[in-house]
Amino acid sequence: MKNKFTIIVLYTLFVQCKKKENYEKSEYLFSPYTIVSDTLYHSSEGCLLRLNGDTLLNIFRLDSSNHHVSNGGQLVERYSFNVGKSWTQPSVIYDSKYDDRNVIACNIDNSGRIIMVFRRYDATAGQIDIGYCLSEDQGKTWGKYYILLDVIDDGQPFGNILKCNDGRLKFLISHPGKAQLYESGDLGLSWKSKGLVYDFSDILPDEAFMEKLNDNNLIMICRDEATQNNASYFQFVSINNGNSWNYCGRTNLNQTKFDVNRTAPFLFYDNSSNIIYAVSYERNINTNKKDSIFLYKANPAEILNSAKNWKLLCKNPRPMPISDASFYGYPRIIKTSSNSFYGVITDRRNTTQLITDNEYAFLYSFNIQIK
Repeated sequence: MKNKFTIIVLYTLFVQCKKKENYEKSEYLFSPYTIVSDTLYHSSEGCLLRLNGDTLLNIFRLDSSNHHVSNGGQLVERYSFNVGKSWTQPSVIYDSKYDDRNVIACNIDNSGRIIMVFRRYDATAGQIDIGYCLSEDQGKTWGKYYILLDVIDDGQPFGNILKCNDGRLKFLISHPGKAQLYESGDLGLSWKSKGLVYDFSDILPDEAFMEKLNDNNLIMICRDEATQNNASYFQFVSINNGNSWNYCGRTNLNQTKFDVNRTAPFLFYDNSSNIIYAVSYERNINTNKKDSIFLYKANPAEILNSAKNWKLLCKNPRPMPISDASFYGYPRIIKTSSNSFYGVITDRRNTTQLITDNEYAFLYSFNIQIK
């Protein structure tokens, strides 16, 4: 194994967002950020699953060469048995001769089956393939790697693997200007491409994040890959489990915030309260210290026909405010109690000003409590 995980650093950030500006009246409390990783190794873009009871599974990319992209990238996992208060030492679950990256995962059913989908990328030659592995014992062991067929162009799996009301599993492969839907009718054993959800040449939605709402409704939000200004996200909705989609236009998420297009959105739906939450953030190139995370919410009925009905709840500073690199991001959040959420997110700094293609990236955890 290429790594040791030895350092736990508690960042003394404690931010309470009260009613001001356009925030909601209720209060959302962010806990201090906690970093759990070896400071020598690049840890990034984790996916987060809740298994049985208080057990969480965190799968993420680790690279001992400290590169954003390199053939040293491997996939590791760790467990928490107390809802994120402590974690096991990470262990390697997939390590090819390429960069194993962009992992998404889903706890498929109560039998213990988990699927992870990711891509293998050659840091020199480019995309190799996209495929998946299955575990039948909640991630303790993993089966062989299966290559997905009919992938259109280069792309990456992104967002969620959804269990839809039509009994099928679905996820997206995202490309600049395109999003391709994959579907499984046998609990993840096999997958087929259902074609493109959208295909644009004049605009470039990318890193499409899809989430299931109530009934047969799905929502998808994408970052803007085409511009370098304060353009907001693109929003799409489906009322038939993703069989067809409607473009709703640009959202009001992060409006007036600079370089929003360079950040990937995150969505999570709370079924018990029928609320959809969105997390966005900034990547300011020249003023990194100002980068923040933004939390929004909406009732599904309010956004199925309009992309402008998101309500800003709170903002929080990035985990690493003193950094010479822009905010990394890619949050993942799950509900842990009736009024609490647990999340992971990545931040970074440059390794050295003399080696510009290296970076130190750290995986942070945090809690959000609704007061």
